[in-house]
Amino acid sequence: MAEIILNVDVRDGVGTGGARAARRAGMVPGVLYGGDKAPVAISVNERDFRKSLYTGKLLGHLVTLKYGTESQPVIARDVQFDPVTDRPLHFDLMRVDEKQTIKIEVPVHFINQDQCEAFRQGGSLEVVRHAVEVKVRADHIPEDLIVDLSKHKMGDTIRWTDLLGTKDVEPTITDRDFVIASIKTSSAAISAAADEAHDAEVAAEVEATEQAAAEEAGEALLLERPHPETDGAVSLSGPRAMIIIAGLGNPGPKYQGNRHNIGFMAADEIARRWSFGPERAKFQSVIREGEVATAAGPVRTLLMKPQTYMNESGRAVAEAARFYKVLPGAVIVFHDEIDLAPGRFRMKTGGGAAGQNGVRSLISQLGPDFRRARMGVGHPGAPELVHGHVLSDFHKADRTWLEPMLTAVADALPFALAGDDDRYQAEVMRLAPAPKFSPRQAAQNAARDADRGE
Repeated sequence: MAEIILNVDVRDGVGTGGARAARRAGMVPGVLYGGDKAPVAISVNERDFRKSLYTGKLLGHLVTLKYGTESQPVIARDVQFDPVTDRPLHFDLMRVDEKQTIKIEVPVHFINQDQCEAFRQGGSLEVVRHAVEVKVRADHIPEDLIVDLSKHKMGDTIRWTDLLGTKDVEPTITDRDFVIASIKTSSAAISAAADEAHDAEVAAEVEATEQAAAEEAGEALLLERPHPETDGAVSLSGPRAMIIIAGLGNPGPKYQGNRHNIGFMAADEIARRWSFGPERAKFQSVIREGEVATAAGPVRTLLMKPQTYMNESGRAVAEAARFYKVLPGAVIVFHDEIDLAPGRFRMKTGGGAAGQNGVRSLISQLGPDFRRARMGVGHPGAPELVHGHVLSDFHKADRTWLEPMLTAVADALPFALAGDDDRYQAEVMRLAPAPKFSPRQAAQNAARDADRGE
């Protein structure tokens, strides 16, 4: 049985006018289609819809739709969001039978990377497919397909038959055992194994060989979102990999001081502290490049502020990740977190989006295993006040904790780039202890923001 139940109403009004009327009434408009029946305009309470959406089990899963005394199993195919407020604007549901076989994309999840000897030897994982289209019964859709990297070694090609969790599914590609990923020897590992006198020659030969192979294969590293049938690759190189730091926010002066833009603020402070190069436009972002000194030596770092608006940030970051061939573990994302008190700072790898649609977008493009630098901005106290809270500017009183935290995340950054997230989190909180949090004051501030129309 489906875990998610949506109680919906049938909408009288259709088209743009009907959808707007539903939103004004606190509902999310949608459409139910498929089967041998005509499409039906429906709506669901926005609060209930958000709860279902943020479980991570709505999109691409079997859902039970209830209207009156009737029920219908459906698949949630798509949800559209406002590009600024992240408010759900519309959703699409497809009628299915629980026993019906459908085609759907299932994400590929890589586990036990730290137990793979190839990465300790400087190897790199090149991911060809982040999702696989499969045929599966509607009531047997798996959460993901698993690659256990601990079972693979340098030079392995990981194919469909190596995946775990494929018992109840059949791939739509049936003419071959297609490639999911491969583990290759990086140029860094080759250089380390070669004689010192021939390092430069060997590295040049490897680079030329890889470039020729890429051109022959026609790899499209700049695709915005690789389809399961394409060869767009994302990989994590060995010791000389590029680290990508993405600060999330909304572009333009209107949003510059918003709580939602604390990720942009962190990126700016990191660039200032470590003297990054000048800003330029690339990867649908404003980017800067530089090096950060760590105990193990300087680390090449790409700093980016996606200009796609918050809930499309994943497209920009994934484009950069494909270009530099890095895995999600080499991507650090700074973003606002309403579930943390103001000034609190927490590092996290993996998990769901917790209502943060910038993070949701990144999960859809990179998978869940990127690193999140969660910067607390506090909760306004009531769900209906959240949008106004994150899209309003920080108060003057917030500067007492905001500026020290921004300075601390920049000063302590070498720990994060060395891969020690626990030490990084502890050092940030040592340098910038969070203030005592008053829920009453937060509610008063949120009410004041609402009165001011922010």
